[in-house]
Amino acid sequence: MSTFGVKDVLQFGSRILFYLALLGFTGWLLWLRWFAPGEKTDPSRVRLRQWAERLQQLYLIAYILFMWAHMGDLIGDGGAEGLLRLFTQTTVGYAWLGGLLLALLSFVVLYRSVFLDYIWLALVWFAKSLLGHAAAFEPKSETLVLDWLHLAASSVWVGGLLMLLVLWRTDKELGKIFLPRFSTTALVSILLLTVSGVLTVFIFLPDVRYIVETGWGKLLLVKTGLVLLVVVTAALIRFLYRKNSERGAGRLLGVDAVLMTLIVGVVGVFTYLTPLPANEPMNWHVMGEKIHMTAQISPNVPGVNDFAVKVWLPEKLGKPKQVIMKLQATDNPEIAPLVVPVEYTEDVSFEESFGLKRHTYKTRGAYLPYPGHWKMEVRVMDSNDDETVYEHTFRVY
Repeated sequence: MSTFGVKDVLQFGSRILFYLALLGFTGWLLWLRWFAPGEKTDPSRVRLRQWAERLQQLYLIAYILFMWAHMGDLIGDGGAEGLLRLFTQTTVGYAWLGGLLLALLSFVVLYRSVFLDYIWLALVWFAKSLLGHAAAFEPKSETLVLDWLHLAASSVWVGGLLMLLVLWRTDKELGKIFLPRFSTTALVSILLLTVSGVLTVFIFLPDVRYIVETGWGKLLLVKTGLVLLVVVTAALIRFLYRKNSERGAGRLLGVDAVLMTLIVGVVGVFTYLTPLPANEPMNWHVMGEKIHMTAQISPNVPGVNDFAVKVWLPEKLGKPKQVIMKLQATDNPEIAPLVVPVEYTEDVSFEESFGLKRHTYKTRGAYLPYPGHWKMEVRVMDSNDDETVYEHTFRVY
């Protein structure tokens, strides 16, 4: 069982902080353009701009921390040469440099024109998309577009909720004006998040049932449950606001903020996990009174694998007369079983003998052509024509 150490805490913590800073700042920047009241000298507008600058600084710090926490895994023992290779020969390195450059350029180009702000936001979200699962799955163009939309909608919701919380505590009258505008836009954002998220899941997972078989999928279900709670909370806030219950609406805003933080926390963790279940080598051993058998498949993936059958028999019986391995795709029972042509192989490796003589049969080939549920059948016939049949079911992802 793997341990969870300081390095893991630092990596997951930096990812969560990075997502909070990214979504909070980019969303705040959008709402600053959409909502900020009055002229540039208006006190409320100045305060919102000051908050934007604080979030901007936090985003740069979080980005650098995020890079530093994960750089060691990508460089390995390569040292300076590995670092140079990372930033000159890999997509991740290019995306990191681009994102860092954009974070630094934000102090030069932002707040000057709406057009420049929108261009900067689009590029930041695109750079982030290149760092996630979207850049690893085909069709890449569709996954990148969906991830970009997901980030944009998330930013609108997170940044808007953050601005509403600040206004509710510093300028409640302005917060009351902002609430209905944010509420409607947030609903649209949640709908866009739902659609883009569902489409992405269908692209990532060849079988939707994988959701309950991986840590990534289970965290996705947790995230989905939290989003549903957000929708319910948002509806209650809107209802209480219309009923002029400011205190009740304010309390629920706090709940909404906690749910938002939990969602971003889940995202910071599950984006670090692979959506697909991991295949592991199969090592199936059966003990018997007069015969033992081990069947092995490695690496146990769709395509070419190494197959082995090991049989332990009393030495007086000699080598088995026949060893047969068959594989049946149980998802398609109409397809005839595949015979794996294992052949006798001299095996000098040391292994428990159980007081018996070991006989090894091996082959290599594409006898697991596609993922799914499989049934293995192994038949061993000894020199006395006594046959022992073994059956085992397993799954290949």
